[in-house]
Amino acid sequence: MNFKRILSVAAFCVAGATAQAATTTIDFNSLTPGTIINGTDLGGVKLTALGEDNLRVSGFNPAPGEGNSIGTDSFSKVIAGKFLVSGVNKVSIDLGDFGQDEDRLWLRVYDSGKNLLAQATALLPAGVTAMKTLTVTASNIAFVAFGSRGQFKNSIYADNLRFSTDSVTPVPLPAGFLLLGTALAGLGLFGRRRA
Repeated sequence: MNFKRILSVAAFCVAGATAQAATTTIDFNSLTPGTIINGTDLGGVKLTALGEDNLRVSGFNPAPGEGNSIGTDSFSKVIAGKFLVSGVNKVSIDLGDFGQDEDRLWLRVYDSGKNLLAQATALLPAGVTAMKTLTVTASNIAFVAFGSRGQFKNSIYADNLRFSTDSVTPVPLPAGFLLLGTALAGLGLFGRRRA
């Protein structure tokens, strides 16, 4: 095994040990039904109903046993959010209805310049009481928006907002020096054994 191969394997191991994806799930169950959450920090994201409407926690949920969900008071507005953390690269949301009409569910994500990065859609037929999970992946997601198109526009409920970030765990400087010194000593011993 040559020196370059050892060095590349060591670099791969160190990089794999320090990079990790962190996923946050907001399920709204800790909030009291009826609570207005426009602009509230929910743990890394602030959601709001666009227009002059309230975004409210609901005790209703089309998915049995799932607890609370959120919706707008008039069920006619788009729900949008701003991420308070950087490095968001994946977003998913459960959207659903109690089946009064056909709903064309949608999820869109934007960068900090409000340029569309990715979108997902799904169809929820009339007469179906259910939730569907929509997921999008893109780099540098800063904003999210979701809703539906149908006879009653956004007569939907939302639950389980999940977002993932790439986070890097830095190695503290003293530990980094110790790690580097140990690696160099090991390489030195390996080189002596070969000579």
